Amino acid sequence: MLLGWKGKMISIIDYVNERIQGRKVKSVGAYIFNSFLFTIAIVFILIWLCEVVLFDGFFKEIKKNQINSVLEDSKTMFNNEAYGSDYTLTQEGKEKLLSMSVDSNCNVVVFAIHKTSVGEKFNIYFSSSRITEEAVLDKALALLVEKLKESDKVSIMNDTYEQSDTIIMGEKLLNDDGVTMYYYVSTVVTPSRYTIEIMILVLLVVTLLGIIIMLLLGGYYSKKIATPLESVAQKAKQINAKNLDVQFSNREYKEVSEISDTLNYAITEIRNSEQIQKDVIANVSHELRTPLTMIKSYSEMIRDLSGDNPTKRAEHLKVILEEADRLEYLVSDLLDLSKLKAGTYVYEYTNFNLANNLDKMKNFYQNKYQDVEFSFTYPSKIQIFADEKRIEQVLYNFVNNAINYGKAPKKVWVEVKKQTDKGVWYVGIKDNGVGIAKEDLHTIFDRHFRSNNAKRVTTGSGIGLFIVKQILSYHNFKFGVESELGKGSEFYFEIPIK
Repeated sequence: MLLGWKGKMISIIDYVNERIQGRKVKSVGAYIFNSFLFTIAIVFILIWLCEVVLFDGFFKEIKKNQINSVLEDSKTMFNNEAYGSDYTLTQEGKEKLLSMSVDSNCNVVVFAIHKTSVGEKFNIYFSSSRITEEAVLDKALALLVEKLKESDKVSIMNDTYEQSDTIIMGEKLLNDDGVTMYYYVSTVVTPSRYTIEIMILVLLVVTLLGIIIMLLLGGYYSKKIATPLESVAQKAKQINAKNLDVQFSNREYKEVSEISDTLNYAITEIRNSEQIQKDVIANVSHELRTPLTMIKSYSEMIRDLSGDNPTKRAEHLKVILEEADRLEYLVSDLLDLSKLKAGTYVYEYTNFNLANNLDKMKNFYQNKYQDVEFSFTYPSKIQIFADEKRIEQVLYNFVNNAINYGKAPKKVWVEVKKQTDKGVWYVGIKDNGVGIAKEDLHTIFDRHFRSNNAKRVTTGSGIGLFIVKQILSYHNFKFGVESELGKGSEFYFEIPIK
């Protein structure tokens, strides 16, 4: 009940330490470094897979696009620049077409078919072919002509007339003179052994450099990221060693900064918890000792002095009963406080009319405290949704405080009013008592002891306001206190209108 934040924090740290001791845990730096290595391994595996599996297909596709472009350029040049009956290209056109052929590493042949007495003959107008044997070239051109009978443009994979994995692309076109021109372009689509060796060498160099760079970057960034986390971890261990003077000030990264702020807040709460623990022990010890001493003293007085005197005996018995009531209040509040800390405090929400509860309170207090002037002001219907028993507990606590700390002649005002603009029921309990010092106002609900100017009272436990705070906070009701020394206090809370 009294450990609060401190108990929870120490328990969490102990649990983490046990888990760490029970199994091997990687550091953040090692994890980041290994992640860098894993990433670079995946990247280079993919690169090598592309080289082995996909490069051949990419290469063939690129070569297809190249020779198609050469084919289109050849058609354009012969249509625009060829002249004469033999369709001779200008010198500039020949050089340009030859240059394209060399740049693309392909063979270009432009020809027509002429019929002779011995049969058809290929009349070649331009050739950059590296096929030196005329018979082999004729067979390649004959194959193209045969395929072009079915279509005006074809693409043929050939491994007979030139060399393996050669693509032939051709097209026939009827010119203005009625002559069918044939355009033949071929190229090897298998990468040369020299090209593959060069690529493998480049990949090896890139892979080696990449590994070296990634090792250096991995080491640098793993250390840069892990260092502030390790610093926080080392300082956190000091909390487990009961050192609450440690401060977390790392602001290099947002997440580490948030962890530092959380741990600083936790340390502050632990300190506050320790102080509250001391205050509660001192306060409860005093609260228990005083009524027990009074009960014992007045019991002895009845035994020794007033046993045969009815008047004095009645007075002494009254004191004993009042002190017994105080003990009952104290035990009840301590039980409630224990349930709050343990999270077993049960809330039962219902819709109810708070005016009925105020009627009951009004009758109770006016009958019991006839020396106190009460003023109850509230409408006949105050429909709210809350835990009825706990809201009653809050009201009784505030009214009891008003009675206990009022100045003679005591006056207590209880008012409930509807604040439509804010959408709430305002509940206020005011007294004409000694008031609360300004420096105590912001902690009055947190402290487990009365303010320094408070007198000893005959009822109450001294921890009621803390319980009130827990109840109203759980309901998400706004609450507070307004007070001035010598002019009394007003405790209030606001209930949303349903």
